[in-house]
Amino acid sequence: MFKRYWLYIILTTFGVLYYSVSVRAAADAFNLGQATIVNSPSDVANWPATATITNVHLTSPGVSVDFDKKNGPDRWPDQHPAWVAPGDTIQYTIWMFLNINGKWYGSGFLEMWYGHDPATDKPISDAPCNWYYAADRWAPMTGYQFKAGEKLGFMVTAGDARYGHIETDLKERSNVVVVPAPADAADPSTCPNNPDAGESSGGSAFPTQPVLTPPTQGLPTDLGQLIQQIFSWSLMVLGISVFVMFFYSGFLWLTAAGNTSKISEAKTHMTNAVFGAVLLLSSYLILYTINPDFVKNTFNLPGLGAKK
Repeated sequence: MFKRYWLYIILTTFGVLYYSVSVRAAADAFNLGQATIVNSPSDVANWPATATITNVHLTSPGVSVDFDKKNGPDRWPDQHPAWVAPGDTIQYTIWMFLNINGKWYGSGFLEMWYGHDPATDKPISDAPCNWYYAADRWAPMTGYQFKAGEKLGFMVTAGDARYGHIETDLKERSNVVVVPAPADAADPSTCPNNPDAGESSGGSAFPTQPVLTPPTQGLPTDLGQLIQQIFSWSLMVLGISVFVMFFYSGFLWLTAAGNTSKISEAKTHMTNAVFGAVLLLSSYLILYTINPDFVKNTFNLPGLGAKK
């Protein structure tokens, strides 16, 4: 009986671990590989997403982005780009994405050192004036004035990623999140050069048009992402099934009380569960070997881009 308890514990632990592995980290809100990166590292979509954004604050007293590698023992390390003063460091960069005429454009804007919160002393309505103000650096984002409720994308990357810098020893990023612009998004008192204040910002802005938001937040909107999501959801469902089968088999064995028929049934269930786990893991490894994008959130089919 003692050996059976240990077997039950080992199998249950394996099931829990397998289920944990099968559940992916937070996915990107849109396909980063199809976004246009402006004045920042253009290959950022290929950086591993090792951090998850937990909160984005856009109103007064200022903008801040919280993520699970911002603080704590596992936080992203401080780095010393060549341009900063001796003793100064940069921990991460805050990125912002705009959806202009149906296409996402983004750049890394705010270079942050550890412990500095909020990131700015003004709300997000200040962005057109002081984030993407120069046409030679951030066009076509320059001068674009978003409206209240319009979708804005955010991401953080380790080290310094502003002005095309790749001054980082750690090419890692967070997931991309999309949040609505707050009610004061076009506040003329915060950013007096925005179009709503009656003065053009001088950039090559696209005309600002009303934004119709379809009820697809968090859902895949192109065929490539749909295939990827179906595979990911299947992994999670099958992972749960494997765990439940292990648990049920262990319980059946422990309560068999020497009944050879029940023990045989429990062994059969365990064998099937192990076989299913091996097949599930093998399918993941095979697809990852063929193309890692199949099991990440960056898979797309040529000519079938997401339209967000």
